[in-house]
Amino acid sequence: RQAQGIQVAKEKGVYKGRPLLYSPNAKDPQKRVIYHRVVEMLEEGQAISKIAKEVNITRQTVYRIKHDNGLS
Repeated sequence: RQAQGIQVAKEKGVYKGRPLLYSPNAKDPQKRVIYHRVVEMLEEGQAISKIAKEVNITRQTVYRIKHDNGLS
């Protein structure tokens, strides 16, 4: 019964998960700016740890942004 309810909720779009803090459509405009800066730096080929330190976010967040943009 519970699994059925969860399935119905997912179909309705209720089960979405937590919204991303750093994304192109983040609520906070400053976080959007940081996101675009990270993408820019990744395209320039800068080191992950250097990007993370410069914009003050974790390396894991930089890796997620990199993965989401297909910049491998």
